[in-house]
Amino acid sequence: MITEKTLALISRRKELKVKNYGAKSERLSNRHSRKYSEMHKEVKKKVREDKRNYFENLAKEEKQAVEVSEVYRRSQ
Repeated sequence: MITEKTLALISRRKELKVKNYGAKSERLSNRHSRKYSEMHKEVKKKVREDKRNYFENLAKEEKQAVEVSEVYRRSQ
């Protein structure tokens, strides 16, 4: 699940993309392009981190469910 921080980074990245397309000069375009590239790397990193955390949490929940079912089965 994507966190709020990651969603905020994504929206900032979109704003930088719009600024890059609306830049009047090449110098501004280059500056916005560099900032966008850095932000894009950061977004990709955070999305991978969120995905990893999501699947780790799913695995923990599954493990707990298996343990509960084992206890239930043994008690019968």
